[in-house]
Amino acid sequence: FHKIADSKDEFSDKQGRNGWYYGYYPGREMVLLPKYFVTANFFRKKQVFWKKDQVGTWVFGKAGIFREHMKSDDKHKYQATRRWKSPITGQVLISVNFGTNDTEQQQLWVLHNGEKVLVLSSPPAKVKKTVSISVAAGDLIDFVVVEGRKGHSGKFNCSISVDEDTYRKLQFTGKIKTPSENLHRALKILNPDYNGKGIFRVEKGKIVHVDLH
Repeated sequence: FHKIADSKDEFSDKQGRNGWYYGYYPGREMVLLPKYFVTANFFRKKQVFWKKDQVGTWVFGKAGIFREHMKSDDKHKYQATRRWKSPITGQVLISVNFGTNDTEQQQLWVLHNGEKVLVLSSPPAKVKKTVSISVAAGDLIDFVVVEGRKGHSGKFNCSISVDEDTYRKLQFTGKIKTPSENLHRALKILNPDYNGKGIFRVEKGKIVHVDLH
């Protein structure tokens, strides 16, 4: 399998970059439909993180760290969510690593256009699961930390991969614009000045020549 999206490596300060969005589902009603998703705001102080507002508890930091807010008023509860918008049509493998800092059990739900396709529970401190689903271009995959009885914090990261045949087709059609991580590493070894850019000639889904920039 070839990775086409990674929430840790592709964390950024821009909503929608590399198909990733940062936000939350408000309230406690658990109506986790795509239309109720709210994008968070980006703030940069001592750390880089996404928040609901300037003074509110942060939603996401680097490396997948999250924290959710809880008050006695249910209206202030929310479910921290990362969203990936699929640029492709085909079968994808979703991998998730999840863990919380609390003794109370928390859950992470993976939703495909609002339909639950995977559930992870923590503790134990670290949990990893995968699921294979069929997606269409524009489909929404939400990774939702479901609010428990109290606010909680922890860490999760996720990635999306495709099989060899699909990956080659994506390279051939230009929907994947960079070569695999292994090729990047090999080119860096051959040329220490390689900066990740180059002209890649593709024939029958395979890279056959590289002109480095």
